[in-house]
Parts: sequence; structure tokens; C-alpha cells
Amino acid sequence: MQKPIETLVEEALLKMRLDIEDPFTASQCGYPGLEGYCRRKRLLNHFKPENTENDEELQKVFIKGYFTELAYKQIIRDIHEERVYTKVTWNLSMDGVNIRVDPDIWIPARQKIIEIKAVKRIPDKPFEHHRIQVGIQLLACPRKAIGEIHYIEWEGRKWNMKTFTIDKLKDEEIEKIKEENKIVMEFWQNKQIPPIPDGFQMYKYPCFISRIARCPHWDDCWLVEKSATEILIDDIDVYYKLYLKIKSLKESLQKLESYKDKLEQFFPKEQGIYKCGDYELKVNVIPETIVPSYKREAYIRYTVRKKKE
Repeated sequence: MQKPIETLVEEALLKMRLDIEDPFTASQCGYPGLEGYCRRKRLLNHFKPENTENDEELQKVFIKGYFTELAYKQIIRDIHEERVYTKVTWNLSMDGVNIRVDPDIWIPARQKIIEIKAVKRIPDKPFEHHRIQVGIQLLACPRKAIGEIHYIEWEGRKWNMKTFTIDKLKDEEIEKIKEENKIVMEFWQNKQIPPIPDGFQMYKYPCFISRIARCPHWDDCWLVEKSATEILIDDIDVYYKLYLKIKSLKESLQKLESYKDKLEQFFPKEQGIYKCGDYELKVNVIPETIVPSYKREAYIRYTVRKKKE
């Protein structure tokens, strides 16, 4: 009996999650000192996958990235006459540690590897762990190839992307990766989780990313159980109620702001003061501002007041 389509889709998504949880794939490789790399996270992904699967914000990003990648693969197929492979696996032995390599796209006729990265905001340069991932793909490729990362913005109303060509990894960097793989393998074989790396801080990257995003294993690293003698139960109860109230007010405010934005779509777009019965609507057009390393788009600010009776 054929499985329901819902089950098949769930299994496909699960396979992608398992790829993330495998500590011996190209996407998980790195070494201490590489920006964004964490040995502890690499093994926690494997030993405690529920942290990733239960992180609501991370799962939203995962789903957006998954469907962005699917759509982009189809675009690449459509624009190339040559055969485009979107499912290929290579194995790379790095001093006895076997690394699984799964490039998103392989075009043999062009000798090109493409790694697709769906991001909220396109970076000025490739993220270091993405560069390492493609560098390992170039090492594993059965022939000489070009490696590219295609960053695609999944937030916004228009298509936005940027391509980076990735150089081969330097010999000294390859040695660092090999050495780190051996250490990770030892932890993995002993079913041990390594300590928090030296220099990592609870409210700094890569542990803390933004106000609404942090490492899915943050609690395992930084949350400390305290006894009732250290935190008064009444105080924590009051705090929790305040937390829920503030959360509810923020959600209500977000809905009101959304409704306000919809109404403003019908307002004038030229600067000036407009009389509307007993009200005055002031339209202030703020021009585009460009300063070094930052660009603020032009926008319109509306203010309204009611005439005194």
C-alpha cells in the first residue's frame, strides 16, 4: 500500500534534518577559531536533535530555506541545456574520518558545483562555514571544478540574489579541519559532549544571534538551575505573569501596526498637509540616505491630528 503524500513529505523533511544532525558532513566541518564554528554545537546537533526540531523560529527558517532551494534548483535546470544533477553524494576520507559530501547542484559539463543558501539578508562576503563547506566539496569532487555559493534572500517582495566563487582550501586549513574531525570523532565514539569553547559568551555570536534568534542549544550551555532559596517563588510567579502580559500586548500592537500599514496604502504619497474634514494629515517624505557601509531606503511618515473644537 502506497504511503499518503503527507507521510512522504514528512519523511523528506526528516531526511534533511538528519543531514544537519550528522556531525560528519561537509556542512558541519570547521575548526576552532573559524568564525561561527562550535565543536559543542556540532555534536549537540547529533546527540540532542530535539533542540533543533523544537525551536520554532529555526524551523520557520528551515522551511523557508527548503522551499527556496527547491524553487531555485528548478530555475537552474530550466536555464541550462546541460544535464543538471540536484542529488549527488561523494565520500571524502580525511585521515581516516569519512566525510559525506552532498552539493546542492552539480553540472558536469560546466565542471561547476553550486551550493544554495537561503538567507534573510545577503552578506557582503560568504559566511566562513559556508566557504569551508564548498571548499570540502571541491576536494571531494571527482574532477577539477569551480565552486560557487548562491545566496538568495527569502524575505522581501522582490527577487534578490548574489553569487560568490569559492577558492580551494589552503593546505594549512585542510590540516586544521582534519585534526578537528579526529577530535569530534573521539567525542562521538565515546558519546560525549565537549565543553563550551574558550572565549564563547552567552550573549554574543554564535551563541546569541539576535533578540529573537539564538543557538538552539543555548539552554544546554547557559541555563542554570537555581534553588528556591536563590529566587523567591512569588517573585518568579509575578515575573511570569508580567512576561505573558507583555507578550500579549506586543502581539496586539503588531496586529494594529499591520492594520495601520494597510490603511496608509490609500494615503497620498506627495509631501504636504492635507485637510480631511476635522483632521489634518501631514505627509513627510524622507529621502534615501547613504552613509559608509549602510543604506537606508526612502520612506514616507504620516502624522494626523484632529482640529480643536
